[in-house]
Amino acid sequence: MTIDQRDGVAVPVREAAAVQVDGLVKTFGRANGTTVTPIDDVTLTIEKGEFLVLLGPSGCGKTTLLRCIAGLETPDRGSIELLGRKVFDRTGRRPVVVPPERRGLGMIFQSYALWPHLTVARNVAYPLEAAKVPKAERRERVARVLELVGVSEVAGQLPGRLSGGQQQRVALARALVAEPSLILFDEPLSNVDAKVREELRLQLLEMQRRIGFTAVYVTHDQVEAMELADRIAVLRSGRVAQLAAPDAVYDRPSSRYVATFIGTANELTAQVVERADDTLTVSLPGVLDRARVPAPTAGRRPAVGEQVHLIWRPERTVVTTDGPAEPGIVLDAERVLGRYLGAFSETIAVLRDGSEVRVVTPAPLPGARGDGLRLAVAARDLRVFAQETGA
Repeated sequence: MTIDQRDGVAVPVREAAAVQVDGLVKTFGRANGTTVTPIDDVTLTIEKGEFLVLLGPSGCGKTTLLRCIAGLETPDRGSIELLGRKVFDRTGRRPVVVPPERRGLGMIFQSYALWPHLTVARNVAYPLEAAKVPKAERRERVARVLELVGVSEVAGQLPGRLSGGQQQRVALARALVAEPSLILFDEPLSNVDAKVREELRLQLLEMQRRIGFTAVYVTHDQVEAMELADRIAVLRSGRVAQLAAPDAVYDRPSSRYVATFIGTANELTAQVVERADDTLTVSLPGVLDRARVPAPTAGRRPAVGEQVHLIWRPERTVVTTDGPAEPGIVLDAERVLGRYLGAFSETIAVLRDGSEVRVVTPAPLPGARGDGLRLAVAARDLRVFAQETGA
């Protein structure tokens, strides 16, 4: 934060964000005459040096939002600033539309988009050639950035002879050579197998932390989002459903949509029979009889007689012979299936109304199919949401 002197008084001045999106709207017309709105009034601030992940299912608008920031799509309304500079604006009398090549950013695509007939060095030098940077300076900058990302030894090779990790580093080098402060990633690891993908995520995160560029990263992979992000923007139908740190999105979801989209969640739908300031009393025939649960901390407060969703994580379910050690709910269930998954074990059980509940434990639970289980969930581990209206 810088300091501005005004009338002899030091006034803190907030530095411009890396990306500022305000009221952005983008629509597409379909062949049948209908209109789809993949970006619907999105406002978003991304700070310098932040690694922000845009996460959501197919069709939620994450790639369209990334392409709008890049300048590859032209929004219908709103504005976009990069480091305080307007690159798109349809809010004033004079529209501003700065082309992609003048936005000062880098972009890495799903396929890396490396020229197969050019060597690594020529691939990396391409943005500098397009900008007519002198040859001697190009050579020096290419050598420096290849050294930075750790692929100097393959400078003379063609991309087809490189591993997936090396190709990613070359794509990153090409994005970095023009010295942008912002790099956009469009699902760059989606075509890589799971083992290599995990290694590449760690390498990418290490390089982003070391170099300090701002990253905006699109993915539908929740593990990837959790591992990479400083913050996650969960998108739904063209809107930001929640923007928060990974632990907050997972443990403190702002809606039923986020709670059930992120990770694995158990869910019951019960009826409110009594309401207090910070608790609800709910019932579900054969499963819950006047159980006290926390009142919703997000969204609207349900009235008596309404349905609510009780949501919790499988690893927060405790197998007990009595009840919970603290306030919460108790569920009687029948064991259906046990699965050993290496790092943890999962047991699937069925409640009296046929609802399925998953229980995650460090070691396999003893017992066989058909055995009875008593399950407890502490009140602090429950997330309660009123039923959505108009959704």
